Amino acid sequence: MKKIVVKDGVIPNIDSNVACIGYFDGVHKGHQALINFTKYLADSNNLKSMVICFDPDPVDVIDPKNKNMHLLSKKDRLSSFEALGIDIVCIIKFTKDLMKLNSKDFIVNYLSKMNIDTIVCGYDFTFGNMGKGNSNTLSKYINTVVIDEVSYYGKKISSTRIREAIREGNFKLANRLLGYEYTIRLKVKFSIQYGSESISEAICVDKNQVLPIESPYDDITILSDHFFFKNILDLSVGDEIILVFKNE
Repeated sequence: MKKIVVKDGVIPNIDSNVACIGYFDGVHKGHQALINFTKYLADSNNLKSMVICFDPDPVDVIDPKNKNMHLLSKKDRLSSFEALGIDIVCIIKFTKDLMKLNSKDFIVNYLSKMNIDTIVCGYDFTFGNMGKGNSNTLSKYINTVVIDEVSYYGKKISSTRIREAIREGNFKLANRLLGYEYTIRLKVKFSIQYGSESISEAICVDKNQVLPIESPYDDITILSDHFFFKNILDLSVGDEIILVFKNE
């Protein structure tokens, strides 16, 4: 997968492509539907498939006092795009200047220079200053395909819904909405042996990742962003752990 970073409106040469656009936090089942259809259209027309996303999260720039906690690290989000077979990921650096750009100027100064044959977006996608642009705006300039809502038990699958489920410790719901088991990468900061028992402490590698409520889970206790493990063998300071939350 080729990675392209776009900053200050400087667009490199990009192969003719079918693109989808969004932030894609979690790359959940709704996002997967968007990406899979993008890949299908691209393959059907012998074009490259491309994901257009943003860094940092636009919400963090628009409202820095209410930053989003994320479902995937930046590294894992890119890995998810690659696993889904995307050819190109185009990361647009989101700045205060970009935030002020109206929807028409965003299309003219960015999207129209990306060699996009067709763009795929969700039915509720908005962009441009104050979010005034939508799929209808896009369709005036670029061939646009709109993906309908992807729902589970009558409610939209969204990153917000998944975050709420994780915070409540409802991993059965969160994992069904994600389409995979939620994971957190941890690094061991402390480990000690007390007789026949051991206690290890680890912290989240990505401090902006959504964490479950403070609670004991079997041999793990979560307090704020600290994870305490009891009797987990062969853990040493500096070790990295991938904690997988099953459906139970």
